[in-house]
Amino acid sequence: FAKFEVTYAVTSGELVEQLRLHRLNCVIVNDEALEEDRASFSVASLFRDPLVLAVPSAVPHEMVERALQKGVKASQLDPILSRYVEIDANVPMRGASDAWYRAHLPYATPAFSAMTYAAAIDIVAEGLATAHTPLSLLPSLPQSVRSRLRVYAIPGLDRNIVLAMPKH
Repeated sequence: FAKFEVTYAVTSGELVEQLRLHRLNCVIVNDEALEEDRASFSVASLFRDPLVLAVPSAVPHEMVERALQKGVKASQLDPILSRYVEIDANVPMRGASDAWYRAHLPYATPAFSAMTYAAAIDIVAEGLATAHTPLSLLPSLPQSVRSRLRVYAIPGLDRNIVLAMPKH
């Protein structure tokens, strides 16, 4: 007989901690969560998970394209594009996300904070700001939320998702 159980956590780091304590046999996590003690685990790369820019669907596509051009002033754009959701500092992609906003939407400021990407997407779906989110999150969102979003690919901003298990 075999037992199979799915366990969720808010962050990959929490799952790695459970793996470290032998409460789990294997985990699917963000590769960066394993940095501290990678040597203790067998790791197999599963896929690259790109981050995308999520924008409320009420913001016209042309406005988003204009916002990403150099030299555009915030006064020429929809106010939603001047606000973004800042992801919790414990999320590994936080630094890269903040750097992307500084480089591509320099007039945007973190107006909201969220512990998870799913919470950030809820704020975006309400039409309050923009946010970065992993592409893999979108299929699991309810249609009522997905229909209020428009997403844009962000070249070079992605993460490696891996399967990790203790070495025996």
